[in-house]
Amino acid sequence: MDFVEGRVFSDCRLPDLSPPERRAVYLSMVRTLARMHRIRPDEIGLADFGRPGDYFARQIHRWTRQLKA
Repeated sequence: MDFVEGRVFSDCRLPDLSPPERRAVYLSMVRTLARMHRIRPDEIGLADFGRPGDYFARQIHRWTRQLKA
């Protein structure tokens, strides 16, 4: 990771921005997330990061176990 100059928004409603500015921020966020989701972990050296597959099943199992506890 690198430090990148920019603004930090602590309120996701972005109340200090005009509607067009908020729209631009939200669209930029969506585009960035879409670009990140196109990255294949195995192509960037992260093939062994985390357990592959069944993410949702593992999460639901964990949450159910926590709820019962």
